[in-house]
Amino acid sequence: MNTVSPNNISRAGIFVGFDNGADISGNQIAHMNTSAAPAFGIALGFTTGTGVNTYTTFTGNEVTGATVTNNVIDDILRTGDGSSFGICLATVTSAGAAVNTIANNSITRVNTTAATPSDSPYGILAGGGTVGSTRIYHNSISLSGVASASSNTFGIAVAGTNPVVDIRNNIIVNKSTTTSAKGYALAFASTTFTNLTSNNNDFFVTADANHFDIITGGLAGTTGVTLASWASTSSKILRL
Repeated sequence: MNTVSPNNISRAGIFVGFDNGADISGNQIAHMNTSAAPAFGIALGFTTGTGVNTYTTFTGNEVTGATVTNNVIDDILRTGDGSSFGICLATVTSAGAAVNTIANNSITRVNTTAATPSDSPYGILAGGGTVGSTRIYHNSISLSGVASASSNTFGIAVAGTNPVVDIRNNIIVNKSTTTSAKGYALAFASTTFTNLTSNNNDFFVTADANHFDIITGGLAGTTGVTLASWASTSSKILRL
């Protein structure tokens, strides 16, 4: 699934909905380019309409117990207003659901060109939630190039309030540029982290006033912090 234009796949590599135990491994997904709807490499549970373009809608056709490993995802482009995702996972709401695992994937060049402030490019977006757990391990993510003028960019973003998520051993680079928005390695919609495990992640962001290691309390914010600063004030200690 990596043919270049004009014979490329338009907007989506792999979409799974209402499933338990899917194994999505060893795929090469590249050169998605669409102006009609959100673009993504792999989507688990998100509906394919415009609802996933917002900072507040992260539910969909719930997927549980999925394993997403060893995929190479590159050049996922949403032309015009809309979001783009390397890998996105909708909120799990079923109590006792099997854990979703996203591990050992390479994600590069996820971007948008003219998105509104509520649309963004995401390397990985996890819908979060306090019931189902998500493990995000050993992924390499690199965002670069010129993004939309007003859209924040995210290496890994986690939605939900106090989500159950385990983030370890990832390498995240965010050197994307915008006119008025910000770039983040890691982002949380929540300000409560008692369900969070995070350790041994490496963050590399452009050293300027528009790039930050972490933002918490919402994905639409304009001010983030360094990893060291956040760890010093949080009950969760994240090590490089």
